[in-house]
Amino acid sequence: MKLNLETLISQLREVDENEPRFDEEVNPYLLNTVVPMVLHETLTLDQIDLDQFDEEDPLTVLRYFEWKNDLSRDMYRLNSRLCQIPPACTKARAFL
Repeated sequence: MKLNLETLISQLREVDENEPRFDEEVNPYLLNTVVPMVLHETLTLDQIDLDQFDEEDPLTVLRYFEWKNDLSRDMYRLNSRLCQIPPACTKARAFL
């Protein structure tokens, strides 16, 4: 498989440059307070302020992390595919 860098560059320039956005609102208390605590220590229910979020918010946070993981996986696949393409020699013009 050959990769035409000119075509790749022109197609990348046509891509919308906006950052990917998660479609749902993620509860900031869960994302910025509870999740870091869970990652670094054992958490008990009395350490969590249950009034800071709704019943469905924990599932939204899980969907958010799945979404981020999928983005990461897609970028890894793209990187792997590009790295597997061997370089090809072509004639080049040189100005001396």
